[in-house]
Order: sequence, then C-alpha cells, then structure tokens
Amino acid sequence: MSTSHRAKTLAKKLFEFIVNSRNNYNEDGIKFDKTHIIVNDLLRFFSNEDETLKAFSLFDKDGNMEISRREMKNTVLKIFRERRNVMSALFDTENALGRLDLILMVTASICVALAFLFGNAAKNLFDSILFVFVVHPYDTGDRVFIKLPENGMDPKFM
Repeated sequence: MSTSHRAKTLAKKLFEFIVNSRNNYNEDGIKFDKTHIIVNDLLRFFSNEDETLKAFSLFDKDGNMEISRREMKNTVLKIFRERRNVMSALFDTENALGRLDLILMVTASICVALAFLFGNAAKNLFDSILFVFVVHPYDTGDRVFIKLPENGMDPKFM
C-alpha cells in the first residue's frame, strides 16, 4: 500500500471478500446480515480460535463482537499509517547511520595519516624521555651533591 486511498480500497475489498465468501444462512436458516463481520466469518482464515480472536479484537474497536465497514477501514488505515511511520523512521535512521559512518571513516583516515606523519617523531621523543629520566638518569662525570642527614649517620652506609 502506497497511499491512504489504496488502504481504503484494500479495506473495502477485504470486508466484501469476507462477507461475500461466507454462507449467507446460519444453521437455523436465518439469513446473515452483510453489514458486519462476526468471529465465525474469520475462523476459516486462521489455524486456531485463539489467533482468530486476536485478529478479530484488532478490528473490533467498540467491543460489540461485530466488525463494521467503518471499523475495518479505520483499522486498515491505522495499520497503513503505522507502517508508513515505521518505514520513515527506518529511512531516517539509515540516513543518520550513513552520515555517522562517513564521519567515522574520515576521522579514522585522518588519525591513520597523522600516525604515519608523526609516529616516528613521537616514538623518538618517548624513547629519549625514557632514556634520560628512567634508564640513565646519571652519567659518568656528573656531579652529585648529597646532603648529610641531620641525624649524624655516616654517608658511606647510605
């Protein structure tokens, strides 16, 4: 269904198909009214009675155990609108995810390019800092001044 007019047409044809395909007389010989659908009309379209009652309650909005043409039309239109809204939301989500994917790809590309440009310089800087402050803080010939402790300990035992 692409338009609300087609949804209305579908509701009309569905209603007429269900009403016209049933036996026009009940077991007592009384002629059925063709202006409403009852639960028994839907039984042959579903595998069990529970599914039939769920489907029937979906269309029977006023709870009188009959589905009128208006109820059928309104329910089909409501389903059409919900379906259209879901499709619109999915399209919007897909569109947003596509843009986010593009942004992430550009950001990742920039990070990889910067890593190649400045990776070696950053590695050399980090290695130099480690060497100077951790591995080799003192070199031969450096003067180191040691302050004697105030408690009078001999510095050679330190």
